[in-house]
Amino acid sequence: MVIKKFRYQFGYGVILLAGMVEGKLRHKAIWCEQYEDFLGEDSDGTFVAYQIKTRRSEIGEWDTNDEAFIKSVGRFIDLQKKFPGKISAFKFVSNTEYSTSSAKGSEMYSPIKLLNVTRTLSSENDITGEVKKGFYKLVSAVGSTPGELFSVLRCMNVVRGP
Repeated sequence: MVIKKFRYQFGYGVILLAGMVEGKLRHKAIWCEQYEDFLGEDSDGTFVAYQIKTRRSEIGEWDTNDEAFIKSVGRFIDLQKKFPGKISAFKFVSNTEYSTSSAKGSEMYSPIKLLNVTRTLSSENDITGEVKKGFYKLVSAVGSTPGELFSVLRCMNVVRGP
């Protein structure tokens, strides 16, 4: 029964392999359970790190304060520190949606808003408003510096898989 827990991860691995074979992904190899759930190795010597997470839809959308999200971002930061310049992208993949809430008190936890903001700015010092509050809560939760988190978020994507 333990294998049932990993079915989505296995399935997404097949999707990555198919994308690679069809030329839709630039990976020349897919590594399983090597530092991350998957590492896509590209011909330029860099890697794309994948964290694959399932979630029951009745639990709701992913927020930046969800334990699994925090742990994954922390793993991405550790990977970036261990292999500087070798990770070109970080992907958090799930079968469930991600929060885009603009409601007061919830906006700061939207992964979509946080990632969109970090891609448009040159420094963590430029983050403002509710997103800034969420950013610093995530800094504290992952135990990183603001610069480390900002660097990872700039090349991180959230993906809703099948």
